[in-house]
Amino acid sequence: MLLVDVRLGEFLGAIMVVFLGTAMAGVPTVAEAGFPGYEAMTWIALFAPKGMNSENLNKLSERVNSILAEDSFKKSVAAKGLEAVGSPPKALQHFLEAESRKWRAVIQLANIKLD
Repeated sequence: MLLVDVRLGEFLGAIMVVFLGTAMAGVPTVAEAGFPGYEAMTWIALFAPKGMNSENLNKLSERVNSILAEDSFKKSVAAKGLEAVGSPPKALQHFLEAESRKWRAVIQLANIKLD
């Protein structure tokens, strides 16, 4: 597991996120290692089927966010070096739009093409 390897000093490198949390104290981010402005993160989202009515979507969102806010869940993911963050559906939509813009710019700047 990468988290254990880093804490034991068996992995050399930098972490590619802005927020590290206490599990990664002492390990520099890529920005701190000399590449200011660098940010890349892994995220997981729960998606509902297209056309799901807003009442059910909001109920699902509220239930998932309540689980993510539970202390036991937070502690469980924190032990793995992660942070669980919930949001309402509109916030996820805005996040996805921002991620799409960011990575579209990277792809265009680097002239990345599909083979």
